[in-house]
Amino acid sequence: MKIGIYKHFKWWLYKVLYLAKETEKLEEVVVYKNINNNQIWIRKKKEFFEKIKRNSINIPRFKYIWNETYKNY
Repeated sequence: MKIGIYKHFKWWLYKVLYLAKETEKLEEVVVYKNINNNQIWIRKKKEFFEKIKRNSINIPRFKYIWNETYKNY
């Protein structure tokens, strides 16, 4: 998994900070923050990379878009 900037399917931009493990089941989770308001979020890794159906099309929930424009976030 690449650390960097990802675009959510609803167009928000997030920076993945860490890959961690949940304490109960030891599932991998992604720790990430919204680059607009700095809210921190955690989601299971398998959910982070799952496909979402929108308008009868499967699209990724998050898409890696690293760009030097975002290097300061």
